[in-house]
Amino acid sequence: MLKKISARFVILLCLSLSINSASSYCPSFLKKLREIIQYKEINKYIKNKKEYFYYLKIYQARTWSINRKISKRSIRFKRFLETDIGLNKNQRTLIELYWKEVHQPDLITSYAKSIYKRAYRKILDSGNVEAIKKFQARGSLDKKVVHEIILNDLINKKVGFTGVVEVTETLSPREFSEILSQGKLILDKNFNGMVHGEFIHIYQFSLMKFIAQKNKIPVRTVKEIYNWLSSIERINLDKDTTFSPGHDGWVALFDSIENDLTNPTKLNPLLQSIFFH
Repeated sequence: MLKKISARFVILLCLSLSINSASSYCPSFLKKLREIIQYKEINKYIKNKKEYFYYLKIYQARTWSINRKISKRSIRFKRFLETDIGLNKNQRTLIELYWKEVHQPDLITSYAKSIYKRAYRKILDSGNVEAIKKFQARGSLDKKVVHEIILNDLINKKVGFTGVVEVTETLSPREFSEILSQGKLILDKNFNGMVHGEFIHIYQFSLMKFIAQKNKIPVRTVKEIYNWLSSIERINLDKDTTFSPGHDGWVALFDSIENDLTNPTKLNPLLQSIFFH
């Protein structure tokens, strides 16, 4: 009998009850409901995200072999990765994977689904009728729930991040470096309501953690890379080229002006369109 119960029926049944009774009644259906969500509901809503696929179509996979003009900082970073300076094997591998895979539609889709499923389940568990109705209406998740899941994934002993710093003014290189060296994630309030987005750098390290898990790299490596990026000292690569992790590395990976997903103004709208539109 349960096999024939649709997710829509169960949710409507929950919504017909009060908030209190919904939170006590729904859990008896959650195991089956989650199976339905995994194979049907989430896929359906992801596929209906037209703006999401518009972005993916534009920003499909930049690879190492693409011959195109990139910024001087990205060139320096690529040159640095060709050396054996400053990083251990796991750190170097994860950085190379992130720089390559962040542009891959399949990777972005898998990451989005993993967050999407967990956020929807959390909404159901909460018994929040308004949030459930919002999801049913257009597949839109509660921003607070999504951000809580992502932060909990990063701020723990296993990964190693220690908290969040809200930035409300322009930081000097030294101030920025200090935040990274402390392992605190950056919530950049300067970009609240803008295309760049205030949460973008937290999304990026959540995505890096997802790539690490996918490739069986210890998740602690994500925090190690974060600390490495706190260095603003310049490294001599050869007589004509210097490189700084905190200047060239950070910009190439997370704050570029390239026409790809290392650019916050490209990645943030993509993720926003999946989770909240």
